[in-house]
This record gives sequence, structure tokens and C-alpha cells, in this order.
Amino acid sequence: MFLSIRNFFCRLIPGFLSHSRSPSMEPTSQGRRSLRLIVGAAIIILLAFVSILVWKFVIHPSAQDNLIAQTSVKKTSSDEHAIRIATDSFKGYSVFRSDGFAGELRESGFSLELVDDGGDYAARQKALRKGDVDMAVITIDANLKTGAKLEQFPGTIVLAIDESAGADGMVAYKQALAAIEDLDHSTAHVVAMPDSPSETFVQVVRADMSLPQMPEDWFVPETSQERIYNLLRATSPTERKAFVLWEPYLSKSLKIPGVHRLLDTSQVRGIIVDVLLARREFLRDHPEQVKVVLAAYLRTLYSYQSRGDEGFAALLIEDGQKTGEIISSDEAHNMVKGIRFWNTTENYALFGLLPTGESAGLPTLHDTILNIGRMLTASGAFAAMPVADPSELYFDGVLRDLYSGGFHPRSKLGVVDVPKGDLGAVRVAETLPELSAEDWDKLSTVGHLRICAIEFRRASSALSLQGQRSVDEIARQLHSYPTFYLTVVGHARADGDQVENEKLALARAQSVSDQIISRGIPTHRIRVKAAPPVGMGGESQSVSFLLGQKSY
Repeated sequence: MFLSIRNFFCRLIPGFLSHSRSPSMEPTSQGRRSLRLIVGAAIIILLAFVSILVWKFVIHPSAQDNLIAQTSVKKTSSDEHAIRIATDSFKGYSVFRSDGFAGELRESGFSLELVDDGGDYAARQKALRKGDVDMAVITIDANLKTGAKLEQFPGTIVLAIDESAGADGMVAYKQALAAIEDLDHSTAHVVAMPDSPSETFVQVVRADMSLPQMPEDWFVPETSQERIYNLLRATSPTERKAFVLWEPYLSKSLKIPGVHRLLDTSQVRGIIVDVLLARREFLRDHPEQVKVVLAAYLRTLYSYQSRGDEGFAALLIEDGQKTGEIISSDEAHNMVKGIRFWNTTENYALFGLLPTGESAGLPTLHDTILNIGRMLTASGAFAAMPVADPSELYFDGVLRDLYSGGFHPRSKLGVVDVPKGDLGAVRVAETLPELSAEDWDKLSTVGHLRICAIEFRRASSALSLQGQRSVDEIARQLHSYPTFYLTVVGHARADGDQVENEKLALARAQSVSDQIISRGIPTHRIRVKAAPPVGMGGESQSVSFLLGQKSY
């Protein structure tokens, strides 16, 4: 191309000069001819310049990119599908933010786009519905509440991520609130984010504990964890106000002088469970992509889990660097204790894929959703369970494919020649130790359980049918509070034969205890006693329930 342009000019210029020197041409005609030649030359020069620019900035780079694509393993942008996942800064989601997870997806031909909505679960559900994201992390309770308000569940659960085991908690200044029962006051308030795990946590505690003096406006909504943390710092140590936070703000709050932990999710189980949702249309149209995401997550999780607490602590420190937080080694280890990451085997158990006897008593996802729905209904979050059947909210097909295909998190998809013995076991919950009589007397009071009146048959310690249902609800509550001991107190009337009244009170307490034990609560977690006779009439023959824990 450049050679032909050069030859043209070699012919053009001599011709132009000869014409300009010709004596036979008229001056006017000669000028017009010269002007045409000059304009033509300028156009040709301009075209040549444009051609050079096109070659340098368009043709050559494109050819170079094609050469690179043909001679390397680098994926071009047109080959990648961006998996869009909605998330927030909770440390239980740190695996999704890790370089390892993004790398696993990249090797399978997918890029990762994380959308941080700051914990706005309602917006997260709407993003799923609109198709702005393909997948989303969420807690089961938030999924139920926001889905009920939306009157639609645009995503279905395809993976269990973790359970909060101390990563969410209620804190306060000890001078004002030393224990949960100190919230039983007309000036007490609790600050938390609405439509969040924090709200669920405090709603369940409020529904389970007997706190009749709390005002109707006890709940104070706030828009972000940072605002709640700053409000805590600005609050007077004498003000009866509690604050519900999750990590990393929970650990930060406990560094404030005078602030202590009233209650956290290490003491209350089965309430805050994080899961991964796939948009139903995305799952239907691209099941293999969902499978790639699950396999990539489980492989990345395994790479940290195989190193124990040290691996997870390193993960949280790395995650803090990405989110602009400085997390020390001690802080990271404390956070790790508060998050129970579900491994591959536990996911199989939660989705009901393991044979009977291999799940170590871990409740299935179906039962977990049902239990959380019952707690939310009891707390007044909604009038009734928003779905008729919990199985409408999850899909086991993708995990079933991994399970039946012999997936191992150390392998790549399709590679099954890997030992299966180190998948990770289903972890069994720790049990409370037995206490001596002296230890029982030293327990710190947590609070009284809120219950309906326990009905007995007339002048008897035998429970009525309604009484049995009420006690079954107490047993359910105790399963949610596995770190607490229970004292069943029988109350006696002060009128009549006081000795017989006390015998009846103790017998009724024992009858209730036996019923609770028959529902799977260990015998050593319960003791019975009769309170001194007080009051007159049938109301004075009730039974109450006192939760206690070891003092530290």
C-alpha cells in the first residue's frame, strides 16, 4: 500500500512541475490545473494518513489479539459469561470474595461480578426478580420475610453456606443491661436493621423470653451496621438500650469500654442460616453454570477448611484487606469461631441426600426452614408461613448431580479418582456437661421463658392434652437454646394444706420435665424444684421455666 502511494507521488510531482513551466498554457487555465493537482495531492495525503492510523490502532491490535487467543489459554471476553452474585460484607460470605473462587470460575470460562447491596435484602430479592443478578446470598429468615412481602420467591436455595454460631449478637453497656431479663423495663429498647438477620434474632428472643414490661415501641430500626455501631458509641452507659450487630461490627463493638455481649448466636441455634439462591429462570436455562458455581465454591471452601481454623483466619484477614478493614490474627480467629461454614458432606446431609444414619442428627433444610418459619410466626413477623410446603423454596438437583457423580472438592468437574474419605464429616453439636447441685446454684440467670399457661388435670400432676402441646413447644424452644440449662419451677398456693400444695407443685414440675425429656432434651440439662407457696387460686399453681448458664 505504502509503495503504491510513493509511486503515485513520483509520477505526480514531475508532471505537475512540467505543466507549470509550459509557456503555451494560458495563465488562468494553468492556475486552475495547478489548484486541482494540489487539492488532489492533499486528499491523497490525508487518505494515506488515515490508513496509517487505521492500521496502527485497529487492524494490527485485532490481529495481535487473534494471534494471542489462538496461541494461549487466555479466554477472550466473548467466551466468558459473567456470573452476577448479590452479596454484602458479612464475613460468612468471604469465600465468594476470595481470589480462589474467582480463579476457579475463570478456569471454567466464567467471570465473577459481585454486587454489594449493603445488606438490603428487599432490594436483593427485587434484583433477582428483574434478572439484574443470577444468584444471591441470603439468610433463610430474610428470604422468608422479604419473599412474603414481595409475594414471590424469585430464587431457590441451591446451597447451604453457613450458620451463625456467634457472628451475630446483642450487645449493651453492662452498667445498664447486665442480662437479658434487664430488658424487662418500660424504657428498654433494641436497635437493629429491619428485614435482616438482626431483626429476626431479636424478634425470636423477644418472643421466647418473658419480658412483659418492654414498651410497644421497643424496636428501633436503623439503616446500616455502621450507623448502629456509631449509635452504640454515642449512647450513655446508663441507657437501657441494646444493639444487634454482626461481624465485623460485633467484634468492634466489644472493644468499646463497658460494652458486653448479652446474647449471641452461639447460644441460639438454627435461627440465622445463610444460603445461596439461584434465580429460578437462570437455574432452568443454565443448570450447568449453577453446577460450576457450586463446585467452584465447595473447592475453594475446602482449600481453606482443610487447613483448619488457621485457613479460615487467613481467609478473613485477606477479605478484610479487600474491604478496607484491618483484622488482626486474634480478631480473625474469634470471628472464625462464630461462623460454622457448611462443608460438602454437611450440604449433602442438609439437602437430604445422605443415607439414614450418616447425617449425625443434623436437621434437614426442609426442617430448618419449617422451624424458622414457626419462630417467625410466633414472633409476629407474619401471620402464617408464606409457603404451604418448605420444599418450594429449595432445589436439590444440582447437589444431587455432584453427589451421584462422586464429586470431591479436591477434584475438578468430571474427575472422580480422588479419595473420598476426607470430604469432611457432619459435625455433631457439643453437649452440655452434667452439673453438681452446687454448680446448679451458681448458674447465672439468663431469663424466664415466655409460655402459655400449662394445663393439668384437676388436682393432678397429669398434663391435659393442651398442656402436653404447650410443653412440646417448650422442648422446641430448648432445642434452639442448646447452651442453657433449664430449671422447671412448680408454684404452690398459699391457702389450704401447704404441705400438699408443695407436693403437688413439685409433682407437676416433674411431670413437665419428663415430657420435655421425652422430646429429646438430655436429662442432665433439667432440674425441678418447688417454689415457696405464694398467692391464692389456680394461677398460683402454675409452672415457670428459668434459663441459666455457667458464669465466666
